[in-house]
Amino acid sequence: MKKQVVWIYCFIILFSSIAFASPGVDAYKKKDYKKAFELLKIQASQDDLQAMHYIAKMYSKGYFVAKDMSTAVMWWQRAAHGGYPSSMYAMGWAYKFGKGVKKDYETAMKWYLLGAKKGNKACMSSIGNMYKKGQGVPKNLNTAMNWYQKGAKAGSGQCMFSIGYMYGNGQGVTKDNEKAVDWYSRAADKGHKMALNNLGVHFQKGLGIKKDETKAYMYYLLAANKGLELGKKNRDIFKNFLSAQQIAEAKKMANNYVTSKNKQGPKKPIVKKGKQQPKKPIAQKTNQPPKKAIAKKPSPAKKKTVAIPGGNGCFKTAGALEDCTSSCARTEVEYKNITEAEKKIRVALCQEGCKESKAAMPRAYVSAQKFEGKDNYCWHLKQAYKTIVDTDPYSIARKRNIPESQRRSYYFGWGRYYRKVVPIGR
Repeated sequence: MKKQVVWIYCFIILFSSIAFASPGVDAYKKKDYKKAFELLKIQASQDDLQAMHYIAKMYSKGYFVAKDMSTAVMWWQRAAHGGYPSSMYAMGWAYKFGKGVKKDYETAMKWYLLGAKKGNKACMSSIGNMYKKGQGVPKNLNTAMNWYQKGAKAGSGQCMFSIGYMYGNGQGVTKDNEKAVDWYSRAADKGHKMALNNLGVHFQKGLGIKKDETKAYMYYLLAANKGLELGKKNRDIFKNFLSAQQIAEAKKMANNYVTSKNKQGPKKPIVKKGKQQPKKPIAQKTNQPPKKAIAKKPSPAKKKTVAIPGGNGCFKTAGALEDCTSSCARTEVEYKNITEAEKKIRVALCQEGCKESKAAMPRAYVSAQKFEGKDNYCWHLKQAYKTIVDTDPYSIARKRNIPESQRRSYYFGWGRYYRKVVPIGR
């Protein structure tokens, strides 16, 4: 009897190892989709649930076969009814977003719950999202948090990020930036792109962690390297406010971070228990030059008046560019407590502002603030223009569809951000 049990056990182990080593899945991962489809069809005919799931993926993405979401759902359904957790998640996704079936939040939730019972982490995250938004169930942030915690316990980076986001924004819990940084750090160790970006924001602004601009830039680099567009945007904006030394150090730190993750796996969260960090954000330094105007040098006696489209601007005469350039040179002298690198950046912005002063948006703000006629007027114009465009990620696209007559009032609305280049967190 004992020998029979041993033989049966060995047979089960052998069968499981054969079933796990799926040649069709291997071919799919190697992007040999023709071979993968042929092998997966054979395996699916033998009731291989994993093969059915991958056939559905090929139909959903249009790999080797024509893209057909209805056929994809049919294969997912077969695998899900057989008990394959990933297909249960796929069925929930299809019903939630109306892919190949009619959108139905309640049916989506049923499939997510079935997958969660099987231990599928993506299902746990999706259930939390649906409770958070009230999709197919009454909105309940406490229940959403409970599901995120279940997913995080199972090792879901997305659930860890969601917990960090709720703590960072005070959703269903008391706002706690220290805990937000802690959970973002755990998610970042799992490779979560938005967690890396949001850690950059917290380090830059000193939210729940000691302010460290070099580390902030490092996290923006890591997020950008993973293909996150928001990370690329924040990286490109923030580097203008760092020295060459800080940028080089951040790049070195980013390389070390990636190397350490590849060798050692996830590290412990940055914030340790019992360690107190400042909860209030540290005020950012302003880039505004002193308000006191420095006396101008006498201009040439005769200057030709030049008409400028769109109303009054920085240039009033043909020789105004010379005046503006000299004003920028004086602007450099006005900065006493900043680095040489920062001086160069600000003087360059000032000079560029002289050339771009015809833009209606910064002119509207600067005129309203009564900066017109001062020595640093062109500096204000450029700061308003660059910073407002950076702050509003959609401004460039929007202005193409806004008539010339309306651009002035549109950009004036953004004028209040003229000195706030604020990276955007999710």
